[in-house]
Amino acid sequence: MIGLAHAGWRGVSGNIVGKMVSKINSEFACNPGDLMAAIGPGIRQCHFEVKEDVLNNFFDFPKQIATRNGRTYIALAGILKKQLSASGVLPNNIVDSDECTYCLGEKYFSYRRDKTDPIEAMLAYIGLESRDL
Repeated sequence: MIGLAHAGWRGVSGNIVGKMVSKINSEFACNPGDLMAAIGPGIRQCHFEVKEDVLNNFFDFPKQIATRNGRTYIALAGILKKQLSASGVLPNNIVDSDECTYCLGEKYFSYRRDKTDPIEAMLAYIGLESRDL
Protein backbone atom coordinates (compact mmCIF):
# COMPACT_ATOMS: atom_id res chain seq x y z
CA MET A 1 0.00 0.00 0.00
CA ILE A 2 1.23 3.49 -0.81
CA GLY A 3 0.02 6.93 0.17
CA LEU A 4 1.06 10.16 -1.52
CA ALA A 5 0.17 13.67 -0.37
CA HIS A 6 1.08 17.10 -1.66
CA ALA A 7 2.12 19.14 1.35
CA GLY A 8 2.25 22.83 0.54
CA TRP A 9 1.92 25.26 3.42
CA ARG A 10 -1.87 24.82 3.57
CA GLY A 11 -1.56 21.03 3.67
CA VAL A 12 1.16 21.21 6.31
CA SER A 13 -0.87 23.63 8.46
CA GLY A 14 -3.82 21.23 8.14
CA ASN A 15 -1.63 18.26 9.17
CA ILE A 16 -2.27 16.39 5.93
CA VAL A 17 0.39 13.78 6.74
CA GLY A 18 -1.13 13.09 10.15
CA LYS A 19 -4.55 12.67 8.55
CA MET A 20 -3.08 10.33 5.94
CA VAL A 21 -1.39 8.17 8.59
CA SER A 22 -4.66 8.08 10.56
CA LYS A 23 -6.64 7.08 7.46
CA ILE A 24 -4.15 4.33 6.57
CA ASN A 25 -4.34 3.06 10.15
CA SER A 26 -8.15 3.07 10.28
CA GLU A 27 -8.72 1.64 6.79
CA PHE A 28 -5.97 -0.97 6.72
CA ALA A 29 -5.15 -1.58 10.41
CA CYS A 30 -1.51 -0.63 9.84
CA ASN A 31 0.67 0.17 12.81
CA PRO A 32 2.11 3.67 12.18
CA GLY A 33 5.40 2.41 13.60
CA ASP A 34 5.66 0.07 10.62
CA LEU A 35 5.18 2.82 8.03
CA MET A 36 7.94 4.40 5.99
CA ALA A 37 7.66 8.07 5.00
CA ALA A 38 9.60 10.08 2.46
CA ILE A 39 9.66 13.85 2.12
CA GLY A 40 10.39 14.77 -1.46
CA PRO A 41 11.71 17.94 -3.03
CA GLY A 42 10.01 21.16 -2.02
CA ILE A 43 10.78 24.72 -1.07
CA ARG A 44 13.00 24.73 2.01
CA GLN A 45 13.42 27.18 4.84
CA CYS A 46 16.25 28.96 3.01
CA HIS A 47 13.66 30.38 0.58
CA PHE A 48 10.23 29.90 2.17
CA GLU A 49 9.70 33.46 3.34
CA VAL A 50 6.26 34.08 4.85
CA LYS A 51 4.19 36.98 6.04
CA GLU A 52 2.14 37.08 9.23
CA ASP A 53 -0.98 35.54 7.66
CA VAL A 54 0.90 32.30 6.89
CA LEU A 55 3.12 32.45 9.97
CA ASN A 56 0.06 32.46 12.23
CA ASN A 57 -0.59 28.84 11.23
CA PHE A 58 2.75 27.58 12.55
CA PHE A 59 3.29 28.95 16.06
CA ASP A 60 3.08 25.39 17.43
CA PHE A 61 6.44 24.74 15.73
CA PRO A 62 8.73 27.54 16.99
CA LYS A 63 11.93 25.60 16.22
CA GLN A 64 10.90 25.49 12.56
CA ILE A 65 10.60 29.28 12.32
CA ALA A 66 13.64 31.45 11.63
CA THR A 67 14.05 35.20 11.34
CA ARG A 68 16.83 36.69 9.22
CA ASN A 69 17.23 40.36 8.39
CA GLY A 70 13.70 41.10 9.60
CA ARG A 71 12.18 38.40 7.40
CA THR A 72 10.52 35.19 8.57
CA TYR A 73 11.15 31.74 7.09
CA ILE A 74 9.46 28.41 7.83
CA ALA A 75 10.88 24.88 7.54
CA LEU A 76 7.92 22.93 6.15
CA ALA A 77 9.94 19.70 5.94
CA GLY A 78 10.86 20.02 9.61
CA ILE A 79 7.19 20.45 10.51
CA LEU A 80 6.27 17.42 8.39
CA LYS A 81 8.82 15.33 10.30
CA LYS A 82 7.33 16.47 13.62
CA GLN A 83 3.80 15.69 12.40
CA LEU A 84 4.79 12.25 11.12
CA SER A 85 6.51 11.44 14.42
CA ALA A 86 3.47 12.67 16.37
CA SER A 87 1.35 10.32 14.23
CA GLY A 88 3.46 7.34 15.29
CA VAL A 89 5.86 7.06 12.35
CA LEU A 90 9.29 6.24 13.76
CA PRO A 91 11.94 8.93 13.16
CA ASN A 92 14.26 6.32 11.61
CA ASN A 93 11.49 5.52 9.11
CA ILE A 94 11.32 9.10 7.82
CA VAL A 95 13.67 10.04 5.00
CA ASP A 96 14.06 13.49 3.51
CA SER A 97 15.35 14.29 0.04
CA ASP A 98 16.73 17.60 1.40
CA GLU A 99 16.20 19.12 -2.05
CA CYS A 100 15.01 22.71 -2.32
CA THR A 101 13.02 23.30 -5.49
CA TYR A 102 13.87 27.01 -5.33
CA CYS A 103 17.64 26.38 -5.14
CA LEU A 104 17.70 23.67 -7.80
CA GLY A 105 16.35 25.60 -10.77
CA GLU A 106 18.00 23.32 -13.30
CA LYS A 107 16.06 20.40 -11.86
CA TYR A 108 12.76 21.75 -10.48
CA PHE A 109 10.09 24.35 -11.17
CA SER A 110 9.42 26.87 -8.41
CA TYR A 111 6.71 29.47 -8.78
CA ARG A 112 8.35 31.58 -6.06
CA ARG A 113 11.52 31.66 -8.07
CA ASP A 114 10.23 31.78 -11.66
CA LYS A 115 6.86 33.62 -11.42
CA THR A 116 5.79 32.14 -14.77
CA ASP A 117 2.44 32.77 -16.40
CA PRO A 118 0.83 30.42 -17.09
CA ILE A 119 1.97 28.54 -14.03
CA GLU A 120 4.17 25.57 -14.78
CA ALA A 121 3.62 22.40 -12.80
CA MET A 122 5.41 19.39 -11.47
CA LEU A 123 4.25 15.80 -11.38
CA ALA A 124 4.89 13.29 -8.63
CA TYR A 125 4.44 9.57 -8.82
CA ILE A 126 5.28 6.64 -6.64
CA GLY A 127 5.24 2.90 -7.12
CA LEU A 128 6.41 -0.43 -5.85
CA GLU A 129 8.82 -2.59 -7.75
CA SER A 130 8.13 -6.30 -7.81
CA ARG A 131 11.19 -8.37 -6.98
CA ASP A 132 11.73 -12.10 -7.10
CA LEU A 133 12.95 -13.25 -3.71
